[in-house]
Amino acid sequence: MGVWAGGFYAGFSWGMHDQSIRGVIENEVSHLQIHHPPFKQDYEPRYLLPHGPAVVRQLRALPGRAALSGRTVVRGIVASAYSSAGLQLNGIEPAAEHQLTGLGRRIAEGSYFSTPPKTPAILLSTTTARKLRVKLRSKVVLTFQDTSGAITSGAFRRVGLYRSPSTRPTTRPTPLCGARI
Repeated sequence: MGVWAGGFYAGFSWGMHDQSIRGVIENEVSHLQIHHPPFKQDYEPRYLLPHGPAVVRQLRALPGRAALSGRTVVRGIVASAYSSAGLQLNGIEPAAEHQLTGLGRRIAEGSYFSTPPKTPAILLSTTTARKLRVKLRSKVVLTFQDTSGAITSGAFRRVGLYRSPSTRPTTRPTPLCGARI
């Protein structure tokens, strides 16, 4: 009985570990990430990937690539009329990000950047939207540091709500460029 229980526990824990790793790869970091070398140490916007759009174009031309998405990642503050929260802000290419992570399939409410909006649009996780008490089409203000070190902000309209695959706090930003091979 003890051998059977030990085998069951080992298989169960290995399966959970494997599922966790696959979830992080598929939904957060992808199989490959490319970023400016000091970015991983400081996570500062000044460490923008030099010639980032050109790198993305070159990678898209490679055969055998399943999906690729360029991203801009900064840490900042999102504020509503009721509350504010510090979080990681990911600027994405909607169509490419949907291919890479399937973000469009996790929409719980609203839409996934289906048409070009009149005002800048944002998707929020269900957890963040609940904390900020924002509804569909509500405005939020994002404040973050730009590449020159200046504090900048802008108003965005919430077009959708997505279910995050992970409820744990993110301790490091997602890559500037993600790819699934």
